[in-house]
Amino acid sequence: MSEFTASADDIKNALKDLVCELKQIGEDFINELNEIEPELQKALGGLDTIYATGKHALYDVSDYIGWYNHQRMHSTNDNYSPVEYENQWNKAMQELDKKWASLCTKKG
Repeated sequence: MSEFTASADDIKNALKDLVCELKQIGEDFINELNEIEPELQKALGGLDTIYATGKHALYDVSDYIGWYNHQRMHSTNDNYSPVEYENQWNKAMQELDKKWASLCTKKG
């Protein structure tokens, strides 16, 4: 087993960097929530909606999830919906796999 040694300053700097990263993640999350709140309220008919049954609430939530994943454009995804972005990612990875395979294939 190897040992890891670090000075107190190294540890402080690493912790400071970690705190900054976590703070940024938290701020990004809050910004995303603030961005979608009006759409969520519209999709669910306002947050004060009282549903007769859980089934009715489930319908509204399902509609919202469908809209969120298939129609809503996300700035962090180059303004593609999550499904469109994932499809583009998968296509790019397939093309990369093909290129890699062609480089690894012996010719002749």
